[in-house]
This record gives sequence, structure tokens and C-alpha cells, in this order.
Amino acid sequence: MRKQTEAELSANEKMYRGLFENSPVAIWEADISGILDYYQELRNEGVYNLEKYLSEKPEVFSKCIRQLEVINLNNASLLLHNAVTKEDLIKNLEKTFTPNATEVFKQILNAIWNNKLSYQSETILKTMDEEERHVMIKCVVFSPHRETTRMLLNMIDITERKKAETLILDISNQLDTAVSYTHLCYPLQIKRSLSISPILRDDE
Repeated sequence: MRKQTEAELSANEKMYRGLFENSPVAIWEADISGILDYYQELRNEGVYNLEKYLSEKPEVFSKCIRQLEVINLNNASLLLHNAVTKEDLIKNLEKTFTPNATEVFKQILNAIWNNKLSYQSETILKTMDEEERHVMIKCVVFSPHRETTRMLLNMIDITERKKAETLILDISNQLDTAVSYTHLCYPLQIKRSLSISPILRDDE
């Protein structure tokens, strides 16, 4: 019975890993136990509002990120960031942050501070070759073991959707401008027509 259970657990683990690695969505699995330990230190020092504390002390954000232990990330994560290896991407994690992404990750840290189990937002990341990518990011916190607290971070590339939205907005603005110009010019054309018409009748 014990061997059968172990075999089933092993099969489930392989299935999970297969789904993880081959998912079209970028997924990061991280251990945030170090962040929680650091949070306890901050609370012991009298910090009660992490969001305010992060705005006053930017170096605290970097320290929090260093406490984040990335356990694994899938192939879609490499594609999203134009990275060659997992090790290279993990080592250069902070380099993928834009100012916008930094603010979003501060909100994620604040959510964890306030014991929220999930957070979702749109943000902009940089690839390893400095290309910007718009992504929908969602994190979920869970505890597979009492000793550790894990976080799954999912990222969906919405860059093309954002480009399409921008294009539609530009076209809409151009149409609005064209309509406004037409409304301005049309009364002028009528006025000119009325002023010219009597002259034409005199010539006749």
C-alpha cells in the first residue's frame, strides 16, 4: 500500500512538472519564507505600514527582492524575457523591472505584508535585451509545508493587445480631429457660398 501511494505521488509530481514546464503562461515558483522572516524583523523594529516604509527607504525593496528565493520557472518565462537559461534570468531578476514594475512589485510585497493570498495587476517588464513587454501578472500565496510559504507568479504577455488598443485609440483621435475640422470648415463654406452667389447673379 505504501509503495502504491509513493508511486501515485511520483506520477502526480511528474504530471505537475510536465504541465508547469509546458504551460504557455509564464510561471514562477518562489519561496517567500525569507521575506516573511524579514517582515517579522521590521515589525519588531516598529514598522506597521510597509507601503509607507518602502516609499521612504527604497533600499528596503531591494532587500525584500533578495529574500525572494526563486525555486523554478518554466520555458514560457524564458521566452517572455528573451532569456537563454533559468539561472541567468533569476540572477538578473531586478534588471527586468521598469519603474512601473517596481511599483507593482511593491504592491505585491504590501499584499503579502497584509496577509492577502492573491494579487493581480497589469505592468511593464523588460526583457534581457531591454525590450518592453506589457504583462498581466497574478500571484498566489500558499503553504505546501509548515516550514515554507510559496508563491506562484503567473505572467501573460498582453503586448500585442496593448499595441492594438493604442492603434485603435490613435485612429479614434484622428477621426475626432477630422470631424472637428469638418464642423469648423462647413459653416465657413456656407458663408462664402452666400457671399459669392449675388455676384454670380449680377454677372448673369
